[in-house]
Amino acid sequence: MKKWITLFGLVGIMMMGIIWVAVAQATTVAILLNDDNPMLEGTFPTYVKVDLSSAKIIAQGKLDEVRYVSGAWSDTKGQRLFVRYGRHESQIAVYDIKTMSFVKNLGIISGSAPDLDLMFFPDGKRFLVYWWNDGRNQGQMDLYDVSTLVRVKNLDVFFWTEDVLFSQDGKRLYSIQDDDNAKVTVYDTTTWKVSEAIDLNTIWNTQTFSREVPDYRYNKLLIGENVRKSKAEPIQMTFFAYDLITRTTSVRIPTSLDCSGRLSYDATLLFANEESKVGDGIGSVGRLHVYEMVTGKKRGVVSVPTGKLEATLAQSSWGGSLLYFITDFDSPVPVVIINPATLGKQATLTLPIGTRYVAFGQE
Repeated sequence: MKKWITLFGLVGIMMMGIIWVAVAQATTVAILLNDDNPMLEGTFPTYVKVDLSSAKIIAQGKLDEVRYVSGAWSDTKGQRLFVRYGRHESQIAVYDIKTMSFVKNLGIISGSAPDLDLMFFPDGKRFLVYWWNDGRNQGQMDLYDVSTLVRVKNLDVFFWTEDVLFSQDGKRLYSIQDDDNAKVTVYDTTTWKVSEAIDLNTIWNTQTFSREVPDYRYNKLLIGENVRKSKAEPIQMTFFAYDLITRTTSVRIPTSLDCSGRLSYDATLLFANEESKVGDGIGSVGRLHVYEMVTGKKRGVVSVPTGKLEATLAQSSWGGSLLYFITDFDSPVPVVIINPATLGKQATLTLPIGTRYVAFGQE
């Protein structure tokens, strides 16, 4: 799907005529996948493709070759969709985002589902897969070529964490642990040796009730601190960003809310989704608070659907609309498309039961 823009920048005179130049502008799409239930007859994974510029569904259908979907990614150019699937063992199936046709299975079978993850280098040419190799009874990390989908190297290094981040130049990889270890291990991506470890206890306030790294983008970590004094008091989250290159912190943003935090695609905005305890889980109360990361100023609040589960907030690496939805396994899922610049709601779409995973592409 293309949008064409007529440019006046290049004008020439040829036989008393004007040369018009048309340049294709990519359209960002969101691909949302449902969490199928193969135990129920007739169910299978499906996808819905949404044009984020028009906030309309442009395609939907069955996702061939997979069952038990548990994750989704797209490459840095937004051309291919990588789907993790499997009940007891995880595999990766690759699809063409434009046609949603099956391309290839990577051939990896991770012996511990869903312990299989991948990460794309910023240059868009390579990606990293880390998985559990039952034959070797240990974790394994492999380097793949994006264009051929062929493994080019097995790396003699392994770490097990879902929270990994490449530096913008691709020369460093950060492995983030916000548990008792509380550190960021830095790897040199030429040698794959540890170059240093950053102690998170020197960055966040260790005197707060609890601390976490809920998000990270563009060399920056989003740090969340629960500043309540005891379990009897309500949760009160404060957020700030830490720059892994300059080793500096942003202003602290005291939300005074029980909320989860996410960064915008360029790390300039904080999205704080207000939450409440629902039984043994976390539910959304229907208020999304937006703050500016540089000044800490609150930009506004967006009313969003409530639910008994934690909300998913997603925005593509190319910017644009923010997606907000709460997976429901009993009824259709409302997906709100929000313009982060105006905080206006572009549309609310109703998607299939179990819609849970999202990736972005460009057409």
